[in-house]
Amino acid sequence: MKLQKEKKTGDDLENYFVKNDSVYPSSAFRMTFITNHDENSWNGTVMERMGKTGLTFAMLSYTLPGMPLIYSGQEVGLNKRLEFFEKDKINWDYSSPLIKFYAELNNLKKENEALWNGDFGGSYIRINTSGDEKVYAFFREKNENKVLVVAFIKILFNSQKYIRFLVQHNNGYLSLCKVNISLLIINPLRGNALYL
Repeated sequence: MKLQKEKKTGDDLENYFVKNDSVYPSSAFRMTFITNHDENSWNGTVMERMGKTGLTFAMLSYTLPGMPLIYSGQEVGLNKRLEFFEKDKINWDYSSPLIKFYAELNNLKKENEALWNGDFGGSYIRINTSGDEKVYAFFREKNENKVLVVAFIKILFNSQKYIRFLVQHNNGYLSLCKVNISLLIINPLRGNALYL
């Protein structure tokens, strides 16, 4: 799904996953990615295609059901189109902050059972927000492992300071949550959040 390029919304993303869930069994390990050899060579780099939202989509590839793919150089911020059928060198910049970003995502995916693949992981529940045109929020849970993800899939206007959403707890209570504009993954089991 070319969400960013076609200017789709959080509702379009939800419709895509509902359709996928009807086509593939829950045990399937669907691959998720933001770039690969075709995308990079023919359609452009992550920065060209997604701009500032590239990291948000990378985070979604790890937190939505599926197996994330990291393409050559993605973890160091590759920002050039590689030659398709030629040997082309990658500048392995080991000081890139993306190394830590992807390491944290890898650890989160490995350690939190809610994010595991297929039937081993938790299903996801969409959370509607006051900004569903620009935000995709969801919750995943498996056994004692829980993850709340609030992804800003479009650049928000400077005047918008936060997004509101309701969370229903097991005891039936509703909480009105406010989230400052940023990329946010809350991992309650470990008591931490990963955000930009």
